[in-house]
Amino acid sequence: MFLHSMMGSGTFSTRGQLMDLFDGLEMVDPGLVRCTDWRRDDPQTGQNAAQRCIAGGVARKP
Repeated sequence: MFLHSMMGSGTFSTRGQLMDLFDGLEMVDPGLVRCTDWRRDDPQTGQNAAQRCIAGGVARKP
C-alpha cells in the first residue's frame, strides 16, 4: 500500500536501523515511535496503512 500511495516511494527500515541515526544522542521521551503514536490523546481515525508506517524520534546532544 505504501508504494502505491500519494506519499510516493520510500524504503523500509528496521527499528535498529532507525536507532542508528540517533547514535551518540540522548533520546527524549517518547523516543523513537510511529508518528501516529506521538500524541495519544488525538484520535487516530482516518489514517491509512502508509501513514502508520512513518516513524519519528527526538534526541539531544548529551
